[in-house]
Amino acid sequence: STERFRSDAALLLAHLNLAEGRLAEAEAGVRAVIESADFDRAWAFALRADIHIRQDNRDAALADLALSAAEVRAGAMGMRRTDEVVEPWEFLAGMYRRLGEADQAWECMRNAAAGAGIPTALVQLAGANA
Repeated sequence: STERFRSDAALLLAHLNLAEGRLAEAEAGVRAVIESADFDRAWAFALRADIHIRQDNRDAALADLALSAAEVRAGAMGMRRTDEVVEPWEFLAGMYRRLGEADQAWECMRNAAAGAGIPTALVQLAGANA
């Protein structure tokens, strides 16, 4: 839909603003998208969590990461790929690692591995050796 395209374009612009360190612009863009009816909730909440991380607002970041993870669990797999990110769970794992939340990060990586068809035992072995 046209509205979804506009929403995705706004999220992409917010992502670019975030990457360039323009936190106020990124935050305004994400807020506007979240207030709209048709948006990629997983991506929007993850971007807002990243903004909170950069603002040293740990509690708000964790709350938004939980919202993003819930959307991904519900099948909202729309988060965009970048050179570093190939799967939404990997993106969330990286953000949890930035916050020092190792257990949450490993849970996300287990979800990513399951989605990729990697046996759980291999992921557990990798976690034990990390």
